[in-house]
Amino acid sequence: MRFYVGIFVFCFSLGVLAQTKTFIGVKGGMGASTAYMQHSIIPLFIETQWLPGFHGGVQLTHFPEKYKSRINAGVQIGANYVQKGWVQRFRDTDEPKHKTRINYLEMPIEAVGYFGNKTKYFISAGFFVEYAVSANVDPTPASAVDDTETDNKKVGPYHFYRFQLRNDHRLSYGPRGTVGVFRETDAGVFRLEAFFTFSVRSIYDYEPLQSGVPDLSLNYGAGISLGYMFSLGKLEL
Repeated sequence: MRFYVGIFVFCFSLGVLAQTKTFIGVKGGMGASTAYMQHSIIPLFIETQWLPGFHGGVQLTHFPEKYKSRINAGVQIGANYVQKGWVQRFRDTDEPKHKTRINYLEMPIEAVGYFGNKTKYFISAGFFVEYAVSANVDPTPASAVDDTETDNKKVGPYHFYRFQLRNDHRLSYGPRGTVGVFRETDAGVFRLEAFFTFSVRSIYDYEPLQSGVPDLSLNYGAGISLGYMFSLGKLEL
């Protein structure tokens, strides 16, 4: 947390005092996420689908200077509230769906490059760190029975393991990328972006490995954000 606060204060100071440009503002939008569920040794039969969710937060984008090249670069950081999760399907059973929604506080940091005149197009790439603060998980399906070979449940032919916030992994991280467009006007800066995230840490606490709990439980998602920002600094982009 101190690392991000330090970057924020540093960029804010540069935006005010130097020949740079810093955008600070809010954003929000909708997205969808799902999860890849499998075990590296024991074959599991799990089918997942996308779950829609909301996200919103604050963002700071800093451009230190404008270069003579067509593409200019900077850095952006944020603090977001993000809803992620997945839907598990049990086809041809009495329990057609089971939803898991996990609410995260997310901190992304990315390098960003842009080009254009009045309307500017950008692409960014970096990583995110997030921490689960709450979860809304459907009850265990009534037809679920113990699996005799693993610590999972089974609903028909499907394997099932219910996420537990107090026992499973709350901290997650992975790569993040965006593409989008922004325009600076007298009324402020308006921004539209599409993003993609992929968590490289398993959602479930699968130890010991012989338990059969999915050790490859990786969440990934995409979404669209609308943002409004104001600018600091004298640099003309």
